[in-house]
Amino acid sequence: MVTSLIRPSYHQGFYSRERGGIPVYPGLWKDLEWTMFPSLGVMGITTIPDWSGHKRNGTFSGTWAISDWVIGQNGYALDFLGTAEHIDSGWTGVLGGGARSVSFWMKTSTLADRDIIGNGVSFGDGKFNIRVDLVSGSDWSIKVENRPVIPAEGNIRATTHIADGVWHHIVYTLPEGGTSGDGLIYIDGKLEVLTENTNPTSAVDTLESITFRCGDFFEKGHYLGQLDGVLAYSRVLNAGEVMQLFVDPHAMFQFRDRVIGKAPAVAGVLRRNLTLMGAGK
Repeated sequence: MVTSLIRPSYHQGFYSRERGGIPVYPGLWKDLEWTMFPSLGVMGITTIPDWSGHKRNGTFSGTWAISDWVIGQNGYALDFLGTAEHIDSGWTGVLGGGARSVSFWMKTSTLADRDIIGNGVSFGDGKFNIRVDLVSGSDWSIKVENRPVIPAEGNIRATTHIADGVWHHIVYTLPEGGTSGDGLIYIDGKLEVLTENTNPTSAVDTLESITFRCGDFFEKGHYLGQLDGVLAYSRVLNAGEVMQLFVDPHAMFQFRDRVIGKAPAVAGVLRRNLTLMGAGK
């Protein structure tokens, strides 16, 4: 087992795999993990645990109800109504030009610009935002916006239509010190061909402001649809790891022998809960 005082690893042996000769460790060095899974068999759930071990949990804001827990891709998911719901982690997210990967499952049929995940400065220099964006006609895909202080905002946008009412797995990666054009978008395990690559040499410089959140970034409107399995890393997931998370969604659940029946429990992992706020509490 690889361990780190800064970013502990909960990698277990059965996750040591290879795809095309590429080592696959999708559970290694996670910075945040929201599985959207409430306690088993209990009605009226108002909290969900964070399984990363970093205590980077956030607060549910807006109007939520037990009916917003729906069947998801990996068990349960949260249904965002597109009005005032978001989840704030209280964590700054990766800042500056730091390496990062963000992974999540989404399902939406809304043909409109909507924020999904972001951190940094909203509507200003120093932002990082993942959102739904129009490609052309009735095709909508994933767009990632990186806006440094200097020189100009760098945007990349994928091709695959994702506003079709079915589950899609999304991953964005950026290497340490990379520019906007170094970012990669994967949808359903496959590297996307870009339909937009604006200012590809623009540096990425995310500033500390709005903490890492999903459901809203105060720019394009609250997300309308379902989210599941939100993961964040301060490293770049390789293609094999991306594929592993797509074909085996439970790769993110390596602590939870209650759920998948094969991962040993990890003693001493600190688990705090997200608190559900609003009318549905």
